[in-house]
Amino acid sequence: LPDKPGMLRKALDCLARHGVNLQKIESRESGRTGFKFHFFIDIAGHEQDPAVAKALRQLAALATALKILGSYPATDRPS
Repeated sequence: LPDKPGMLRKALDCLARHGVNLQKIESRESGRTGFKFHFFIDIAGHEQDPAVAKALRQLAALATALKILGSYPATDRPS
């Protein structure tokens, strides 16, 4: 995300606006000079789910970079 006040909130709003559940968020230093960070998020839903796809498009427009590391369909677990 750009290093500006409120950017993380704006990014999370992209998910909330479409009802996408944030399950986990982590930050890691980017390894570059200064205090630059990468954010890693886990969300409920597959990238092709309509709500998730809309949220990711909005997030991509806001972020300086967006990379999907994996997207897995939900499975039914036996009771």
